[in-house]
Amino acid sequence: MNKPALLAPLFLLLLAPPAHAELRLGGQVEFVGTDVTSGTEESVSDAGVGAFAQFRRTLDSDLVVGAHLSFGGSSPNFDFPGGRRIETSAGADLLGLLAFSGDSYIPVIMLGYSSLNVVGPKDNMERKEETLTGWKFAFGAEFEFTEDFILHTLFQFADYGGKMFHGEDVNATQTSLRLGFAFRF
Repeated sequence: MNKPALLAPLFLLLLAPPAHAELRLGGQVEFVGTDVTSGTEESVSDAGVGAFAQFRRTLDSDLVVGAHLSFGGSSPNFDFPGGRRIETSAGADLLGLLAFSGDSYIPVIMLGYSSLNVVGPKDNMERKEETLTGWKFAFGAEFEFTEDFILHTLFQFADYGGKMFHGEDVNATQTSLRLGFAFRF
C-alpha cells in the first residue's frame, strides 16, 4: 500500500475554499501500551511527552478537515529471552483529520501514517537501528475553553507491521491515550 496515498483524499479537501483556516500548536502527554513480538511477545506500558501542529480548514458550518503532525511520545524497552534487548523510541505521526464543529465540544477522527524507531543488537552485538512504519487510527474529542485555548483527548491504535531485525521478524503495535493542549493561531 502506498502510504502517502492514504492521506490524499483529505489533502485534496484542504485545497477547497475555506470558510475558516487555522493553525494549532500544542503539547501532549501520552500513556502507551506497546506490544512487540520477536519469537515471544512482550508488552510494556510507558508514558511520554511530545508536541504537535495542526492545520485545519472549515469547509462548511460543521465540517472541519486538516492535517496533524506530531513528534515524541513513549520510549519503552523490551527484554527478550537470551539477553536480547530491543529499545523503541517514538517517531512521528502524519494524520489526516476530520472533525465536526460544535460549541465547545468537538468530536475528532484521524487516520494516517506513523513511525516507531527500534534499536537493538545485531548478531555480533553491534547496535542496529531500524524504523518501523505503519498506519494509525485515532478518535477523541476537543474542548474549547476559550477562543484560543483547546484541550484534547485521543485514543489511538497503531500497527507497524513486521520487519526483519537481527535475524528475526519483529512486529509492533501500540495502543495509547493522549491528553494535550493547543493554542489556536
